[in-house]
Amino acid sequence: MDPETNLLGWSNRIDVQTGRIDKFGEGNYSERVLIVYSGIHYDALALAPTSDSPAEFDQTRFLTTDDDILTAARAIADSLRKSHKYTDVANFTLRCEQCKTGLKGEKDAHNHAAATGHTRFVEYQ
Repeated sequence: MDPETNLLGWSNRIDVQTGRIDKFGEGNYSERVLIVYSGIHYDALALAPTSDSPAEFDQTRFLTTDDDILTAARAIADSLRKSHKYTDVANFTLRCEQCKTGLKGEKDAHNHAAATGHTRFVEYQ
């Protein structure tokens, strides 16, 4: 379990790229938070009472028995996946801004940085 989700107790993390739902703290809590993971970033899902309500009215904790909210969260992740709103860190394409070398994935970038000392990379399609 990674440190970010370990702090949250009972949570469901939905991976946008795969649609997989990871459950943490299951059975120990009556409420949960729902988290969407884009491959490089986590966002908590919030339910707003209206589209223009202030953020302080958002609901971010949900009963663990509420399967409808999990179904809605899965639909959000599906929509994000169809729009390719995730980063595939193993296969994304990067370019070193210092020497313009093309790289594939986080591993190549790490190896390039170790070999050259270069640290500025940009993603490209």
